[in-house]
Amino acid sequence: DRFGMLESCDHAFCLKCIRSWRKQREQQDRNNLRLCPVCRNESFFVVPVDAPIIDEEVKRKAITEYKGEMGRIPCKLFDYGRGNCAFGNSCFYAHLNPDGTRFVPAPLRWRAGADGADVVGEVKLSDFL
Repeated sequence: DRFGMLESCDHAFCLKCIRSWRKQREQQDRNNLRLCPVCRNESFFVVPVDAPIIDEEVKRKAITEYKGEMGRIPCKLFDYGRGNCAFGNSCFYAHLNPDGTRFVPAPLRWRAGADGADVVGEVKLSDFL
């Protein structure tokens, strides 16, 4: 069986177990689901590994490689521009146009008012995470 390594602590768990823990949306507060069950450090993703990694440099390399692998997989939610991914630019998966090229979001627009300047654009779920 594989292990699930958390990005922000040294704990590793059975991959199936930690994924099951993080999917308990009805039983737990969603912010709690991102916390390590042992040390309570927040981790935004689980990295599947063959064995627990202790060395910090090896761990960073494993995380970078994992994110790189994820970035080559088309995002199912974005669906080649036909869908909408709630994570926007924070998504680890590839947001691709129908022709297979990388999607480049429109530049942010700014609005100035009496209360200061605001960014005008589409609100994404990732803005609140």
